[in-house]
Amino acid sequence: MNDITKKLKEYFLTMTDKEGRYKDPNTGLFRPRSACEIIKSLDFPKKTEKTMKWILKSQNPNGSWNEIHPDLDEESCVETAVVGDMISELYFKIKSNLLRTNILKAGNYILSKEFSPGYFIKSYRHYADVLNVNATCASFLYKLYLITKNKKYLEARDRAIFNVVRYQFKDGAYPYSSETRTFPYEWGLDVKDIHYHALTLYFLLKSDPELKNRYLKISAEKAVKWLAESLSKDSFKWEKSNLIFSIGVTGAYGYAAYCFNKMKFRNEFETCIRILRKIQNDDGSFNRFHKGSFSQSTKNILSEITNDEFTFRQKLVRMKRKFKRNFIERNKIVKDLYYTSQIFECLSSI
Repeated sequence: MNDITKKLKEYFLTMTDKEGRYKDPNTGLFRPRSACEIIKSLDFPKKTEKTMKWILKSQNPNGSWNEIHPDLDEESCVETAVVGDMISELYFKIKSNLLRTNILKAGNYILSKEFSPGYFIKSYRHYADVLNVNATCASFLYKLYLITKNKKYLEARDRAIFNVVRYQFKDGAYPYSSETRTFPYEWGLDVKDIHYHALTLYFLLKSDPELKNRYLKISAEKAVKWLAESLSKDSFKWEKSNLIFSIGVTGAYGYAAYCFNKMKFRNEFETCIRILRKIQNDDGSFNRFHKGSFSQSTKNILSEITNDEFTFRQKLVRMKRKFKRNFIERNKIVKDLYYTSQIFECLSSI
């Protein structure tokens, strides 16, 4: 694993601009989340001070940070929770009053977005009860408790944990969201997905490192088994994923590696590291997608035929989109900072 993180460090130490920002070669965007994941994983060397100043400057007056994608740039719980989580790691090292102020502002914002117990709204354009959002909030709320010793954060964390694990499928998989269809999605997204399952489990494990929460302990044990069953010797079994916009993304291997290591699934951990080593680019970066085999991609598309969650018309639409994702998008070589920084953060946390 050290050889992978060494190449990642060398890659990131050469790519900041004069303001300390990291530009995504795929989208041209500058994301606070990616910047935080990178400098936290670099262990906050002195040369990242400009980056941290830019991150703090980009915080909105209400304490949030914007989630930034090609079609989105607005305040977001998931962005605020992840950035707050990473900044908290720096606070534990330097005990800066300035950082504490920014962290508490972010914490107040997160608490203000709890629309019902444990349900943290993603943004003004996404109202779905998205499980990975609740999990990221749980992780940050735990950090807030460690910083302040205020039990209101621990109580909020426990509500977020419960609002994730109560939707878990019997086989251990976490759905992307609750079963209720909400804006902006065309249908309910209570579907199984390997990437977001791994991401959700990752932040849940960070929200309670010792698994003292009994609900989480039981849930995590089932969740890691489902994740292990979704892994083959050279790839995830992407045919099991039904959230089209995350099929084949490379970040899944980073999140899974952390989860397998934490839950003592040694063989699966080593498999993820072997895959990451194989797909890492020479310059240290990772592409957006892990290319799928013809058989795997075909299985993923044809799985819609027996999917009882959707109408016939919806199945046709989804099959068309799955074809595009599996046979067109996943075959493109696209270097991607978004997932590269996530992989770096996950491996550096092991």
